[in-house]
Amino acid sequence: MECPNGIGILEKAIEKNWYTDVVRQLQKDFMLANINIHLDVDLLPEKLSAVLQEKIYVLLMEKYAKFLNLMYVMDIPESELINTKWENVVETSRQTTNLIINRIFNKVAVRKKFAT
Repeated sequence: MECPNGIGILEKAIEKNWYTDVVRQLQKDFMLANINIHLDVDLLPEKLSAVLQEKIYVLLMEKYAKFLNLMYVMDIPESELINTKWENVVETSRQTTNLIINRIFNKVAVRKKFAT
């Protein structure tokens, strides 16, 4: 399954002035899953995506239970994870990062829509 491009989604968040909200929601969800990560709103989309992908890679390789908990906290649909290619951990972490960015963007979008 090909996931939406995470960097493109982050650039769309910048266009809508939602980037700070997206980064804060990412930080909050990682914190709720008890996973330490430092995400700065000053990071460029490419760097933010790379930091997330690296963290997901480590979780997949070393802390799979925490990875699953993070997916639960972020409300990533199991069906989307099942459809991810699991042949290569690097590719899996890239696709999962894109799923995460897409999900967080959607969370922020819904919050913005119903806040007004």
